[in-house]
Amino acid sequence: MDFDALASLVAAKKLYPEARICFPSSVSSEVKQFIAVYGDIVPHLLPEEIELSKVSELILVDTRWITRIGSFGNLVGRKGVKIYIYDHHPPHPNDIHGDGGLCRETGATVSILTRILRERKISITPIEATLLILGIYEDTGSLGFTSTTTLDLEAAGFLLSQGANLELISSFLNRSLTEKQTALLNDFIERAEKRIINGVEVVIIVAEVDEFVGGLSLPLHKFIDLKNLEVVFALIKARERIYIIARSRISSVNVNEILSSLGGGGHNFAASALIKEQDIKEVEERLHHILKEKIRPRQTVRDVMSSPVRFASPSTSLKEAKDLMRKHGILTLPVLEKGRLVGIISREKVDHVMAHNSGRASVKGYFSPKAFTSPPHLSIKKAQEIMMEEETRTLLVLDNEDLVGIVSGPDLLRAFHEGTQSSSYLESHPHKNDPPGPREPEFSFAGLPKDKVRPRSISGKKGQLVKDLLEKRVPRKIQRILEQAGKVGQRMGFRAFIVGGFVRDLLLGIENLDVDLVVEGDGIKFATELARQLEGELKRHRGFGTATIVLPDGFKLDVATSRSESYPFPAALPRVKPAPLSEDLARRDFTVNTMAVDISPSSFGLLIDFFGGQEDIRRRRVRILHSRSFIEDPTRIFRAIRFEQRYDFQIGKETEKLIQDVLKEKIFHRLSRDRIREELIQILKEDEPEKVIKRLQDFGILKTIYSKIEFNHEKEKEFNYLVDVFAHFEVVSKEESKRWLIRLLVLLEDLDEEEVRDFCGRYRFTREDRNAIISGRLSSERLIKSLRSRKALKSSFIYSLLESVPQEALLFTMAKATEKLVKKRILLYLTRLKNVEIEAGGDDLKSMGYKPSPRFTQILEEVRRARLDGLVKNKKEEIKYIEEKFPLEVRK
Repeated sequence: MDFDALASLVAAKKLYPEARICFPSSVSSEVKQFIAVYGDIVPHLLPEEIELSKVSELILVDTRWITRIGSFGNLVGRKGVKIYIYDHHPPHPNDIHGDGGLCRETGATVSILTRILRERKISITPIEATLLILGIYEDTGSLGFTSTTTLDLEAAGFLLSQGANLELISSFLNRSLTEKQTALLNDFIERAEKRIINGVEVVIIVAEVDEFVGGLSLPLHKFIDLKNLEVVFALIKARERIYIIARSRISSVNVNEILSSLGGGGHNFAASALIKEQDIKEVEERLHHILKEKIRPRQTVRDVMSSPVRFASPSTSLKEAKDLMRKHGILTLPVLEKGRLVGIISREKVDHVMAHNSGRASVKGYFSPKAFTSPPHLSIKKAQEIMMEEETRTLLVLDNEDLVGIVSGPDLLRAFHEGTQSSSYLESHPHKNDPPGPREPEFSFAGLPKDKVRPRSISGKKGQLVKDLLEKRVPRKIQRILEQAGKVGQRMGFRAFIVGGFVRDLLLGIENLDVDLVVEGDGIKFATELARQLEGELKRHRGFGTATIVLPDGFKLDVATSRSESYPFPAALPRVKPAPLSEDLARRDFTVNTMAVDISPSSFGLLIDFFGGQEDIRRRRVRILHSRSFIEDPTRIFRAIRFEQRYDFQIGKETEKLIQDVLKEKIFHRLSRDRIREELIQILKEDEPEKVIKRLQDFGILKTIYSKIEFNHEKEKEFNYLVDVFAHFEVVSKEESKRWLIRLLVLLEDLDEEEVRDFCGRYRFTREDRNAIISGRLSSERLIKSLRSRKALKSSFIYSLLESVPQEALLFTMAKATEKLVKKRILLYLTRLKNVEIEAGGDDLKSMGYKPSPRFTQILEEVRRARLDGLVKNKKEEIKYIEEKFPLEVRK
């Protein structure tokens, strides 16, 4: 039972008030959620609560197959039981023949019932109107599927006038994919195979899953929208069952007729079948044979082109060309030389030239060599796509190199119109006992077939403007840059989008000024022009189709060509190639990172959210985009946990299971240690890394990184205390430290010297970082012991003790120390003593008569100690101290 069936039950109850609503045993997950919240408005019984012997009338909605009504099939043909059927599916041999009702091919069954309620003037409450319109919108794709009829539009309009609330139904229609559905969607993307059958492009998907995935149609619709496909058949095997789902956007492919041959059925544009205990390959072969038999050949360019073609030669005069176009009522004229196409000239161009020159001039100097062509076998749909993409009103048809015809926009319009004409709802004859009542006149949209609405072509879920968020949360300077980038893209014929973390954090209300732009087109070419206009420096990375623009004030803007990725083997670096934005978004790691914002001038601020990122942000959930994501790049496990803890989200159950599977299969071990090191550093740079470390330990990842590492409560307390250490040091010293390295030292506390050295070597830290790690791990106890003395320590002693110890090792020692005196002495060194400089130097020693020798260093170090201890305060006193301290030096 979907929403159309649920809404139809409620509507039928109003026609038959004495009847009782009975739900079927199988209910869609979306309807279950609706009933859980609003079930009180639909009182109902279950099949087992019905005494069939007492039933005198049976009203069926949204089906007329006996195999679909369970135990109620026993009432069919029983004496004394009348059956009334309301259904929008096309006729089928398995149909039950009822005593009354109304069956018509419409977008939704509830549209039929709404018409009857309206004609009978039966009142509808706003709540009922909302449920009824939900059924219409679900089954017609919000009035966008090709199965939508004028009756559906009329019904929707009437229900809106009765108070239907579109905002309420949007939460049930604009559903994000579950994790299993997302995995299935990516299987669709990976396994889709295009075939040309009788001139029609058909996409066939064959997939196998471990268990049934509820709501199969939702990921299929997402896939169709993502790829803008016309005909798709998905064969999904779950255990011993094969589910076939078919969708068609063209009249020449009737999927109901096709799947009826396999025991299924549905509508002309949407159908399904269930096959048990058969081999999926054999079913695929049977389907292919049926497709070749049932698909009607498509209209091609040859069918709609005008022929023969009027043409000019380069020597034809402008006046002759104009007269030819005027005589035959054409706006463009192909130019042929020796029978071969060399260009095209428009009437507009001829008029413009003749206004300034004599009409005796020839076409030769004025025709355009750029003419858009098509082979005769091209489908009219593909021809339309070419004309839209190239923004041209005509296509010249070439068979090999011979000009055989010409196609214009009006030619295509006529072809589409004729191809979609069909009988309207009111032209059909009602069943007997059709509820009586006056009929209202039909209405139609100008320029469209009377009972059809063409589908929208979308690349993702669009519609919400986030322009106001950009204005509120992004500095005006960056807004101007984005606006200018959008204009540059438009002028160059490209579309530019903001993508990634910037969009995610914009919706979360978190400041993020790292702007990444993706361009459908040549990203480097776009970046070159944008950098020129912004007077910025451009750094190109041609191998990846990316570039970085650095503005004079230091602001950076990353630009990338929209691309797809493939992985040659698990844990490898990806191979990339240009692709549409939809595929660029599909290659990303988590749903919250798959959103984009259009910055084209005409749609600036339009949010594109194909994979339900908004919904996951609302639910505070981290979901992987596809089932192989962790296999292809196990470092995404680190990022999943980082996102979860950074934003206080929760990793989804299916995503968590996929992480565990990757760890179980030892795929994580294939990661290069360099990549693990960099991910570990990124984690330790987080504001609250202890949360991430705990999750890594929960998953068993810490042991995988290094078996001796363990994170306990004491280390967590040290991590928390480090926040105060960093703040104190950075406020007083105005310096920054490598926080990640200090936190790593805490993590490695339990390791002995040999293990620390092994860890550093294994993960190939830089020499500087390796020295700091080893020094901090091995010297902290010694330093604490030396600095905890209650006796007064000279500043020169503290300096000499700490001088050779890396700064991060000292901050780690501060965190480890329990005595305030130790912390105070380390902080004294870091903030004052290490910066003490003496004014006397080697030149001063020479001028005083000392001979250059290695003792110069000893003398100057002694002066530094004196200055540290306050014995000297300026250069004059330093010179005097040298003379007194080293009187025996031999002068020149």
